[in-house]
Amino acid sequence: MKQHRFLYSIAFFIVIIGGDLLAQNGTPHFRSELSGSYAFGAQVYNSNFLFRPGYAINYTHNYKLNKHINAGMGVSYMRLDDENFTPIYVNFLALRTKKDSEKYIRTQIGYALAHSKAINRLEDYNLKGGVYFKCGVGRTFPINDKIGLSTELSYKYQNARLDYQSYNSTTYTESLDYSFFEFSLGIVLNYRENEN
Repeated sequence: MKQHRFLYSIAFFIVIIGGDLLAQNGTPHFRSELSGSYAFGAQVYNSNFLFRPGYAINYTHNYKLNKHINAGMGVSYMRLDDENFTPIYVNFLALRTKKDSEKYIRTQIGYALAHSKAINRLEDYNLKGGVYFKCGVGRTFPINDKIGLSTELSYKYQNARLDYQSYNSTTYTESLDYSFFEFSLGIVLNYRENEN
């Protein structure tokens, strides 16, 4: 429970501080993104390949370092059949802007909390989070100078750990690897600077 409170505090901090900085300067130097994703992929466990589709909600808040590079932080919530992951990550965007659209390459690196009612319900079993990584390509279509719609195709990797005890109280740890291709649709706010 303490891990979840920490995660929600970080997400709240990202939203509030980002909004305050934007309000202090009339020129939008920030790129805020909210998107929904469908993930199709698999879990590799004990050399077994298990199909694991799911969906995710993603929020990132980026500072525009220059015309072509953005850096920031974000938080996601990903739900699979039995497992839930909540990654906190740093986000990097490389952008190429044209008049009608903006192409980008995204990289995210972070750590995710994990939870599974099905696994944690079992006595002496515990699912723990791990390293999170995502890279992808996307395109933003502007509606006006401050709002746009985005589409993205990406690869996502999530590591987790399953700890359990055997009948003789020996503790074992299994590494779980999840690999996904993810398609996202989202809204982008304040992504274009006023050029005077």
